[in-house]
Order: sequence, then structure tokens, then C-alpha cells
Amino acid sequence: MEKPQLTEQAYLFLSEIKKWAKFLSIIGFIFIGIFVLFALFLGSFLSGLSDITDSSMSFPSVFLTIIYLLIAVLYFFPVWFLFKFSINLGKSLQSGNESELTAAFSYLKLHYKFIGILTIIFLSIYLLFIIFGILIAGITSF
Repeated sequence: MEKPQLTEQAYLFLSEIKKWAKFLSIIGFIFIGIFVLFALFLGSFLSGLSDITDSSMSFPSVFLTIIYLLIAVLYFFPVWFLFKFSINLGKSLQSGNESELTAAFSYLKLHYKFIGILTIIFLSIYLLFIIFGILIAGITSF
């Protein structure tokens, strides 16, 4: 089987893809940092808020902190894979090294695989919530 050769237009497309992938990954890292900062300061914010309001109704801030940190960790991996894709793609386009291009596409595959698995997990959770909600609604209507 013959391997396809990249045309000049394909190189231009890949060069533009590299820029957008790097931009999106940097924005992703910024949002991860915001999530971590928010998670760290959420406890003190909620404790100050509970001093003002009825503290018997307060939600455990540690629980929210852990949730936000988990979201940041989950978000880190696809952003890291996208960043590595852009870096390796840039090296490959600059040097013409085929192994760098292979590494770049390997990171892109990891990015999409991670997002795909995460999507399947969340869709399954949503489906369970819908089924659970229908069951609860059916039980309470009797």
C-alpha cells in the first residue's frame, strides 16, 4: 500500500491547525488554573458566606473543592495532549521529520480518545439519571 504524500496545501492546513491547537491548549491551561484557584478559595468564600446566612443549610465546601479539583484534573489530560500535538506538529513541519509527525498524530489520537471515553461516561451517567428520575417519578405517583 502506497503512503499518501502531503501537498503544499496540506502543509498550510497543518500549519494553521498547529496554531489553533496551541492557542486552544493555552486557553485550556488558563482555565485549569482558574478552576484550581477557584477550588482553593471556594472553601473560604463559602465559610464567609455561611457566617452571613443560616449555617445549618451550608453545603460542605470540601466536597465542592474536591469536585472542582477533579474537573481540573480531568480537563488537564485532553488539553495536555492537544498541546503536545501542536508542539510536535510544529517541530515536524519545521524539520520535515516523519517521526515527529507520527508523534503529533499520536497525541491527537489520545486527545480524541480521551474526549470520546469521557463523553461515553457522561452520556451513561445522564442516561442513569434519566432512568432513575423516571423510576422515582413512577414510584411517587402511586
